[in-house]
Amino acid sequence: MEKQFSENEIREINARWEKIQVSNVYDALEAMGHPYQCLDLDIKAIEPGMKLIGPAVTLRGHRAAKTETEAQQTADPNHFKVNSYMYPGCVLVVDGGGEYKSAKVGEFFAWGLKTCGANGAVVDGAIRDADLLADMKGFSVFAKNISPFPAGSRWFYNEFNAPVSIGGALNSQVEVKPGDWIIGGRDGVIVVPQDIVIDVLKEAEKIEEYEIGLRNALNDGVPFEEAREMWKRK
Repeated sequence: MEKQFSENEIREINARWEKIQVSNVYDALEAMGHPYQCLDLDIKAIEPGMKLIGPAVTLRGHRAAKTETEAQQTADPNHFKVNSYMYPGCVLVVDGGGEYKSAKVGEFFAWGLKTCGANGAVVDGAIRDADLLADMKGFSVFAKNISPFPAGSRWFYNEFNAPVSIGGALNSQVEVKPGDWIIGGRDGVIVVPQDIVIDVLKEAEKIEEYEIGLRNALNDGVPFEEAREMWKRK
């Protein structure tokens, strides 16, 4: 599924998601009958405090071929062409195809993505240049591993902007389609299907409002049971 929203709409939707805790995104999805949208909990921010929001652009790859002939047939010498799929506010999601040791994103690949407007990347696999990526302003990276090894002849990009499957936290795989919203933070990475993104956003905003009200009441010294009564979840 291609993106359904304009650049301005993506900016506005991202700004609304920015105010919501990842846990509340999950609660909203679960309440709406979608409890299996959390990615593998080993996929984490490479730097504490990173948050990542935006519609997905997907990339799938595979392990290196066993023979030189196979490698020549499958290798894509210009993986930077993924940049042509990027747009302002998006997030690259990389399906590593089960190869977790060689880096799927490094410093200069990330610079290319950032220059094209991407907010960051989620990698079901390894990244490298971790310190440099951590210092890259306005670009957040969530990954399963950190490695010094380049993809090189170990791993190849072979499909752009098609549905991919990423390891899940509560089930084996979570499907990510182009345009699905990625919400990542310290609590994990959640995938919100594009066709229900506004409905989930509205539900998550209600939960966030409730929690802010309850938290403020508690900070003001209101007894816990009284505060809960004041701020019942609707």
